[in-house]
Amino acid sequence: MPGFVLAGTVDVHSRCVALAGRGAPPAGTRSGDWATVDVPLLRTTVNHHLLALGLVFPTFYSSLSPDLRTEMTAVAAQADAAGLGVWAGDRTTKGATITGLSSITDDLVILPKLFRRLADYLRFTGGPSLACFPAYLFGGGDRFRILSQGPAAKTLTGLHHVIDVTDGTVRMTRPVTDLVFAEE
Repeated sequence: MPGFVLAGTVDVHSRCVALAGRGAPPAGTRSGDWATVDVPLLRTTVNHHLLALGLVFPTFYSSLSPDLRTEMTAVAAQADAAGLGVWAGDRTTKGATITGLSSITDDLVILPKLFRRLADYLRFTGGPSLACFPAYLFGGGDRFRILSQGPAAKTLTGLHHVIDVTDGTVRMTRPVTDLVFAEE
């Protein structure tokens, strides 16, 4: 099946950050060419399709243009409102009760970035207590801005700024679509 990959960058783990589409590449482009991705082109990608079906969470980085972020936020909101895919069981902002590593690997649906931080923390501590999770996040390198704080919002370091831990339950205090992460 013909298709194309529009690679934007490589992350810190050497993974390609890209959009993938089926069919011919954008008109006038060849392998290795620069291509401008606009909303109509975004709508032709598997990334957009998966988001519309609720099969993925959006996570925004500073290199993503605001118009694409706005489109992806709207599509994710529609999937969330319809209870599609991951949104049907998402506990990211509602609160996830953590009883151990198996609670996040087997029972809960949460944002992958939060999942990875929790999994690393639980493996490091060896227990279900979240008492030190905010401090653990404080030491992490996640850098981001909160969009709803406007264009002059300062860059924060550490997810502890947007995480609440109460009685073994962890939740993000901001929706993922309100966060823009800095590339590392």
